[in-house]
Amino acid sequence: APEFMPYTLSVPALLLIATIFADTAFRVVPVHNRLGTTGYDASLIDELTRKNRLRTFMWTVRCLVLGGFFYL
Repeated sequence: APEFMPYTLSVPALLLIATIFADTAFRVVPVHNRLGTTGYDASLIDELTRKNRLRTFMWTVRCLVLGGFFYL
């Protein structure tokens, strides 16, 4: 494996992690906060589940991008 990550993989990996963190901060944390103040609310849990699907997808793509690094 190379000693550095090529630009073609490092930029997408960086963009994905920045997007994941921004999504967490601006879309997911507010739902968690509302859930914390209201207690159990099925509609908030459904909303959180929907938002977490996107984050799960982005983490999966990021893992595939980083996995590609090891095959260079």
